[in-house]
Amino acid sequence: MALVAASMLTYGSAAFSVRAEELDPPAYVYLTWARDDTAHSINVSWRTMERGYLGEVRYDTEPRGGNPQLYRFRAVGGTNVTPVTYQGLRGYVHHVELIGLEPDTVYYFIAGHSSYGWSEERAFRTGPAERASFRFVEGSDSQRLPPD
Repeated sequence: MALVAASMLTYGSAAFSVRAEELDPPAYVYLTWARDDTAHSINVSWRTMERGYLGEVRYDTEPRGGNPQLYRFRAVGGTNVTPVTYQGLRGYVHHVELIGLEPDTVYYFIAGHSSYGWSEERAFRTGPAERASFRFVEGSDSQRLPPD
């Protein structure tokens, strides 16, 4: 007989119970743009081991401490889930596009799913409405595998 552990997760004043076998919180959360409009949109992506759910992002202009019920805005991804195909890695990358954002505004967000877990709260700032210089960080991964 298998035992199922239960975890109590607390977000602010709200607490709820989730079975440990259901937890698969997002890993490697990152942001990209799929449109030329950096003032009004951004993509949120993350990796999980679970393919079978529609990714979700909850977001707001005020920090909410990671409590999913407190965020004013919600965006749900479609079936845009990419299998991870790198040697030694497994899982799926979920993608959710946020549109209709306000320019030059800081947004706080969490990503994931209520049945599998949420990321920590993170933040980003949208681009300016008018053309202006701004700084951003660029990163990449060479995908170089270690020698056999």
